[in-house]
Amino acid sequence: LLHDGGNPKGYGPWHDELLREHYARVKGAFDDSLRELAGPDPVFKIMHIMSPHPPFVFLADGRPQPYWQTDDFLFSDGDHFLHDDAVWSNYREGYAEQVQYAAKETCRLVDRILAVSTRPVVVIVQGDHGSGLDFSFENSGGNLDGRAGILMAIRLPERTPPLPAEVQSPVN
Repeated sequence: LLHDGGNPKGYGPWHDELLREHYARVKGAFDDSLRELAGPDPVFKIMHIMSPHPPFVFLADGRPQPYWQTDDFLFSDGDHFLHDDAVWSNYREGYAEQVQYAAKETCRLVDRILAVSTRPVVVIVQGDHGSGLDFSFENSGGNLDGRAGILMAIRLPERTPPLPAEVQSPVN
């Protein structure tokens, strides 16, 4: 995941450890999420996966992101920091890689849930906000649509009537 010697941006070992822990936490959430589903009882499971939120520690295939791509984006995005276009280019690339990884793992998780379930399954996948790229709390011309865009996907059991339109958005 990280480098094997001095950090060109001057971050210390705490930085490397933070990125390693975040990588392990996100990967573990996807990998270990079926334990509660093995029993005969109904299960209500909520997962909050901090991905594709920065830091961008995953490549699209799940391998660790090179450390230099993560240095500018610890757990902040939006206008928590303002950078030049070269840094935002790293944000775009890191976000895209992490979105691809998270989407693939989410689909794999849903397939695994459906495979082990002996009863009807409802799956709701919901985001809490969109990308922070070019978003600013101070600038009304910033990317508010991108930040406020919220994913909500619902998978209902077969032969379930469709949900009414008014409940198909997480926005109040």
